[in-house]
Amino acid sequence: MWGYTLLSTYIAGCLYVFVRGWQSLEIMKRNRVWFALIFWTFILSFVFLRMRLVSGALYDFLYFIGFLMLALILKSFLVLLAIDILRIIRWAVKIRPDFIYRNYRLSKSRTLIFNSKSYV
Repeated sequence: MWGYTLLSTYIAGCLYVFVRGWQSLEIMKRNRVWFALIFWTFILSFVFLRMRLVSGALYDFLYFIGFLMLALILKSFLVLLAIDILRIIRWAVKIRPDFIYRNYRLSKSRTLIFNSKSYV
């Protein structure tokens, strides 16, 4: 029971980060397919690891990639959630920071780049 709850929460968080990443690639539309393919391959590696469908060296590789992506998704989710909360607050109260709203696509791209560089 808990396994399905955690798995569905993990997939929901990944879907949220995926949709926001997909939106940020609006400028470079041809890279969207590569983004989707690589993103879901890495995300599903964690699921396959937990289902014990693989073993040996592939297991070790999926273990590394899966937990790296878990940390990346968690960090990305928190950053994107904070940006969305700031947008909602700004819509209601009109506060700053303006950098999110002046060039929204650029700020989403920078968030994506910031999160990916922290694990290199």
